[in-house]
Amino acid sequence: MPDIADAVEVKAQASATRRGIGLLLLGLIVPGSGQALAGNRRLGRFALKLWLLALLVALVAAVLTLIFRNTMIGWWANPWVLRAVAIVTIAVGLFWGVLALQTWWLARPAAMGRRRGLIYSVIAIVLAVVLMAASVFIGRSAWAAGGALGNIFGAGGNTQSNAGRYNILLLGSDAGPDRSGVRPDSINVASISQQTGRTVLFGLPRN
Repeated sequence: MPDIADAVEVKAQASATRRGIGLLLLGLIVPGSGQALAGNRRLGRFALKLWLLALLVALVAAVLTLIFRNTMIGWWANPWVLRAVAIVTIAVGLFWGVLALQTWWLARPAAMGRRRGLIYSVIAIVLAVVLMAASVFIGRSAWAAGGALGNIFGAGGNTQSNAGRYNILLLGSDAGPDRSGVRPDSINVASISQQTGRTVLFGLPRN
């Protein structure tokens, strides 16, 4: 009888492990699916709708970028758009990570046995943390890019093409806390083709 009980327990732990792995992988691929199957179904449905909306927006943006390339590139280069993308990316990534942690809890790692439950818990928590950290990194990069574009191209100028090209003057500053005034440390002109986007860079002597 003890052998039968042990065998049943081992089989139950293996089944719980497979269930937990399935829920975790499904939740990482499609956020909210774990909650929809085994947890708070209202929260799961909300996360699924949010995920589908994000995919739809990404698909529409990709199609518009292919069709209206020049217009969309200018739109994506807008600092405020990049900052909005940064905020949304961080918020969605953190929410996704929280869902992954909740999926780990729903899987009941204690039912997998001590060793399997510990391994499963470590993997699930690491994946959730990596997911959240990646979203923060991508969001901060988008925010920094928006700030850079706002600073670099904030001086205005002629935004119309000239003979089929956009010409942008890039000035590198050597300002610092131990220097007085601002001097152009490097002077370059970027000439961009209106049709292809290919860029030629001209370096000018600073003296």
